[in-house]
Formats: sequence, structure tokens, C-alpha cells
Amino acid sequence: MNLNNVVANVTNFIKDGGKVVVCGVCLRVAGFQPNEIVDGAIIGNDEITSKIFTNATVVTY
Repeated sequence: MNLNNVVANVTNFIKDGGKVVVCGVCLRVAGFQPNEIVDGAIIGNDEITSKIFTNATVVTY
């Protein structure tokens, strides 16, 4: 999978009103910094995570 295509798809999803939450632990394990996520995405916290598990569609790459 081409990383540019993934970034474009995620960016378009956000522009269309989608919400993207990035796992902070996964981000660190992968070697990324918080400022390296796609514009408009947010890093999850306890409050956000609890809402995701009760009322969301989750897609992973």
C-alpha cells in the first residue's frame, strides 16, 4: 500500500467530516512524534477512547 494514498484517503476523510483518533502508545512504539500525525487527527485519551468503544466505526491500517 502506498503511504501517499493512505495519507490522501485519511485527509479526505477528515475534510468530509470524519474523525481520526491515533493511539498515543502505538504512535510512540512506531517511532513517531505527536507532531507527525495527519493534520486534523487527534491523539486519543481516556475520554475519547471510552466513546470510541461505545459509539463508533473503527478502521485500522
